[in-house]
Amino acid sequence: MQINTDTEYFATLSEQVQKLVRTMKWRHIYGMELLKFGIKLIGFTAFFWLFSQNSILGKGLGMLGMAYFFVSISISGIHEARHGTFAKSPTMNRIWGYIFPDF
Repeated sequence: MQINTDTEYFATLSEQVQKLVRTMKWRHIYGMELLKFGIKLIGFTAFFWLFSQNSILGKGLGMLGMAYFFVSISISGIHEARHGTFAKSPTMNRIWGYIFPDF
């Protein structure tokens, strides 16, 4: 009997969340995620530049930084795309879901 109560509670909670999301503006739903994604891309680019330098320290730090941002972009991107939260369109989420693992 507890399972039915939990399922009903989840359905009610899900309905309330969907109502709230439908009233929110686009920038409130996706704005912060896109900002974080942009910062990750800038970080990856900056460490790629550092990697291109001729010093061993630059190459080492560049490689570590690129690896961190690479994993951050691909894991968070695929996670959001598979949950349908990266883009509003399900088709675009599916496309991004194929792009992020190959990044």
